[in-house]
Parts: sequence; structure tokens; C-alpha cells
Amino acid sequence: MKGRNGSNWTRLLARPVSKHPWGAALCEVAHAAVVIHQVTGTWPTLFAYPYGQSGDYLQDEYFPEFLEQHKTQAAFGTDAMPVTADSPRWNLPRYVYGADWKTRTELQQLLADVR
Repeated sequence: MKGRNGSNWTRLLARPVSKHPWGAALCEVAHAAVVIHQVTGTWPTLFAYPYGQSGDYLQDEYFPEFLEQHKTQAAFGTDAMPVTADSPRWNLPRYVYGADWKTRTELQQLLADVR
């Protein structure tokens, strides 16, 4: 399978991954993108950290420095607050179902409160 930049992600992901954080990031982020692309036919440009957990390496180095490889435009954590112009691009806040709201009424109230 070819990525948006023409790289062969399937072959790249089949290689042994080094213990360097870049290798782990490539494996997790790129693999997720490949699966999404295979299922939907669309290469994803947004990333949500699983369970909202991210390390400094992903936020400070991998996402900003390897844009041409992963094509991600922004990433979301789980800090429950509105996105503002000052929000960090690689750890944008988001409201999570179950943790921040559980019913339609709670979601509507949350959205009304942030307007």
C-alpha cells in the first residue's frame, strides 16, 4: 500500500522497529493511518492519542518534524476544555464520551457552556 507521499507503508511497517522513539511512533501512527486508509479509502489528517496519553517525543519532535511522512495536521489529547488559538497543535483538548459527558443532554449543556 502506498501512502499519500508515495512511500510503501506496508513494506515499511513490516520491518523491525528500532528502540528509538521514532520507530515506535512510526509503527503506531503510521500503522493506524494505513488501517484507516484501507478501511475508508481516505488518508487521515487528524490523530487522537489512545486514551489521551502522549509523550513529549510525539508532541515536540515526531509530529512537528516528520510532517511529510505522517501527513497529520493536528493531534488530540483528552484535556476537557475548548480548543483556542493558544491550544497546542499536537495536543489539542477534547471532550470524551463517558468521562466528560454521558447523555445527549449533558453534551448539549457542555456545548452551550463553551459558547
